[in-house]
Amino acid sequence: MRIWLVIFLFFLCSSNNFGQIHAEEDWKDDEASQLQLEFGKNLRSISKDLAANYSEYIANPKAFDTFINIHIAKLWDVQSTTRALLGKSFFKKLSKYEKDGLVSEVEKTWRRYAHEALKYYDGQSFAVSDVVINKTGTRAWVKIVMEAKFLPDIYFDILIKRDEDEPWRAVDARFRGITYVSIKKHQFREIVETESILALENHLSKNNEDYFSEMCKPINLKGTPLC
Repeated sequence: MRIWLVIFLFFLCSSNNFGQIHAEEDWKDDEASQLQLEFGKNLRSISKDLAANYSEYIANPKAFDTFINIHIAKLWDVQSTTRALLGKSFFKKLSKYEKDGLVSEVEKTWRRYAHEALKYYDGQSFAVSDVVINKTGTRAWVKIVMEAKFLPDIYFDILIKRDEDEPWRAVDARFRGITYVSIKKHQFREIVETESILALENHLSKNNEDYFSEMCKPINLKGTPLC
């Protein structure tokens, strides 16, 4: 299940603005078409980058983290994802310190997923299959098809949202009708309910530190943001 989430991370569009809402009655169709064009363009760009630099990214996690910063980090609304995992009402009650600490570890967790899944990349190609926008133009599902050489096509969806004139940003991913948030929220909430918010943060932090410290040992990257 982790692989489809990482696919979402790898191929999230890197444009800073996925189109503007039109004033015409058919604005939703126009917006969907523009989103599809923008996503398609950026999927090709990201795929080209991976194909050209895969060996370097495998050998140098710092280089791959730069790839994530360029193509992914700015367009992912990690706070909204964290809020969905914990529940809106509970997240609202947290202090700024608690929110910031947990959001930071959720972001590191998704970076870890991306690094873990890089080894599964084998030149797959990606294309936008469809875009569906809600009535208010604030949320949309982007359906992406992954084409592999010797396997059937795989379809997955990215949930993106926007507030007023803000850029579209990713919140969740869905594969075969199951979203990342729906899978992980039970674990998150159980730890918080039986222990504490700090226990959840420490749980994520330990997994992240264990993985990245082990990954960075062979290449002596101690002191970098990851290691």
